[in-house]
Amino acid sequence: NLALLDPPYRAGLAAPALATLADGGWLDDAATVVVEHATDDPFAPPSSLTVRDRRRYGKTALTFLMPASSKG
Repeated sequence: NLALLDPPYRAGLAAPALATLADGGWLDDAATVVVEHATDDPFAPPSSLTVRDRRRYGKTALTFLMPASSKG
């Protein structure tokens, strides 16, 4: 129900990892996914996940996601 991702910054690895988690059935409908990335790194999650919140801490950003099929 909880996935924390901290891929290397600016490597473009977050979106493919998220797609694998979501499309592979690894996430529950009520799952929370948190991705750490650089604030200046354009981050777009796959369409199977919905952004719930974004927070900035200096040069670091946290994006909170949930499965798009979730009603939460």
